Amino acid sequence: QLASFKKLLETHRINFRHCTVLTHNNIFRMHPTTSTNPMGEELQVYIDLFTRHNVNCVVTAHDHTRNSDILGNTTHIIMDALQDSNNNASYLKLNVTETSVDFSFVEL
Repeated sequence: QLASFKKLLETHRINFRHCTVLTHNNIFRMHPTTSTNPMGEELQVYIDLFTRHNVNCVVTAHDHTRNSDILGNTTHIIMDALQDSNNNASYLKLNVTETSVDFSFVEL
């Protein structure tokens, strides 16, 4: 999968003004787990790819704890759980303009 992702960025990223990556598992975990913590070397590869190919935004989920932060020129967003029992349930609204990609959480 990583090889395909690298090739996609290398061959097609230049054709688009903005780039948003969506993935289920978080790249940066809010808490440790035994199943989906990426290795340090893998994190370095992703961070390098996002920086080199000017990825604007990375949207992930899995932790079910809403969070957002900026690393370099990439905004990293973690979505919360979209379920009735979650007091903070929301969905993500991306606003893409000529010059930027902004976001907001819409509470349910």
